[in-house]
Amino acid sequence: MQKKLIVADVCFLIVHSSFTNSQTPVTLESIYAERVSEGYSDVGYHYLIDRDGKAHKGVPIDREGSHTPRFADRAIGVLMAGGKGSRGKPSDNYSKEQKHRLAIIIAALQVTYQDIKVLGAGEVLGGTSPHFELGIYK
Repeated sequence: MQKKLIVADVCFLIVHSSFTNSQTPVTLESIYAERVSEGYSDVGYHYLIDRDGKAHKGVPIDREGSHTPRFADRAIGVLMAGGKGSRGKPSDNYSKEQKHRLAIIIAALQVTYQDIKVLGAGEVLGGTSPHFELGIYK
C-alpha cells in the first residue's frame, strides 16, 4: 500500500527520461511491466508524457511514487518518453508537444504546491536525465 503524499511536504517535481528512442512506444502498461520486473509494485511516476504530448496519470497524485529514491515522500514524478538518441547516447529528442504538456502540468501543480521546485532526475540521482535544460520551467 502506498503512503499518502502530504501536500505541505511536497517541494519537488522531478522530471525523468524513459531513455528510449523516438520510435519506441512508451505506455503506462510498458512502464508498469518494466517496473514490476524490477521488483516495484507500481508504475512509480505520477505522470507519463508520451511522444504525442498526451499526459497519462500513473500513481495517484495523493500517494507517494517510487520514481526517485529518498524523495518519494516529498516529490511528484513526471516521466517523459524519449531521451535516447540514435547512437544510444542521451538526447533531447522530445517533441514540442511533450515540452508544452510538461509546462501545463508544472503550471497546474504550482497552484497546489506553490513552492515546488522543478528538478531533472539527474540533479538528484546523478547524470543528465531528462537530457534537456529545465531552466524555463523553474
